[in-house]
Amino acid sequence: MNNQGFLGYLESQASQPKSLSQPYRAAIAWTTSSTIVLEHRSPLSLTSVGYAPSPTMKTTLSQSLYTQFPTLHAQPTLPDTQSPLSVELAIGDGWYLLYYKLCNELQCIIDIHELDPTAYHFTTVKQKLGILRVYMNARTDEMMKAVGRAVEESGRTCERCGGEGRLYVGRRMRVRCEGCRRADEVERVAETARYRVERERWEARYDRVGG
Repeated sequence: MNNQGFLGYLESQASQPKSLSQPYRAAIAWTTSSTIVLEHRSPLSLTSVGYAPSPTMKTTLSQSLYTQFPTLHAQPTLPDTQSPLSVELAIGDGWYLLYYKLCNELQCIIDIHELDPTAYHFTTVKQKLGILRVYMNARTDEMMKAVGRAVEESGRTCERCGGEGRLYVGRRMRVRCEGCRRADEVERVAETARYRVERERWEARYDRVGG
């Protein structure tokens, strides 16, 4: 079932309020009457512990960073058959600016001190426990302080939109503004409802085959 089909399903269920529990009815009302569109996010996944989307920066944004700071994102140990710019930016679009500032500060440190630019590059860039995590193959004290400032800033910057946010702790930790936190909840409930519909469809098909 695609997103448009699922929205149609929600609209049909809105006329049958007893068919879903109150949280799902709330999600229906919000999803079908607001400007929130499920397609605007990457496909979400359900794991054994619940809703767990994996943030990844949009290709256009990540490519811009790769182009402006190629040596910081280079992976010199990779074979020629693989892309030298392979560090996945596993962070949300809302952190683009603070991550850009970090890259620019690190590049300035390298240039000012006339360091070998090929000797310093990222190995991992991700969100963990709600805040930014950056790992490098080598770093100076100045670089460590720059990374620390970026991590601190990520703790008050919404990872979805870049606005002022705070760390929310639930089934997963994330930094959100109030609007994006509510949008997360709508998507979580909607995706859970979609999963339930698909599960019931497969169970019904299995029962017919088994019968």
